[in-house]
Amino acid sequence: MTKGLLPSVPLDMEDTKGVYLFKSIDDMTNALMNWFGERIEEWEEENDKLWEEIYIKIDLTGLEVHDSVEYEWTCLEAISPQRFLQITKKEKELT
Repeated sequence: MTKGLLPSVPLDMEDTKGVYLFKSIDDMTNALMNWFGERIEEWEEENDKLWEEIYIKIDLTGLEVHDSVEYEWTCLEAISPQRFLQITKKEKELT
């Protein structure tokens, strides 16, 4: 995280190289309860370890962000750690 968030192409997609950002907490929660949560579970099973969830609130002022889909923005440039307004680590419970 010392370099911030770097643009990349999602592993299972042929998409634009970028930093993918949820637009709101509701959008993030909805994704975690559905498609993104399923991806995390698959990753955990394949790697036999827990996914570390970290939520980052970012200052987007002056960054070039594109309206990818209704719940997501894509930033085509690196986002430096100086733009991180808040970082929250989610504690996972073992079941």
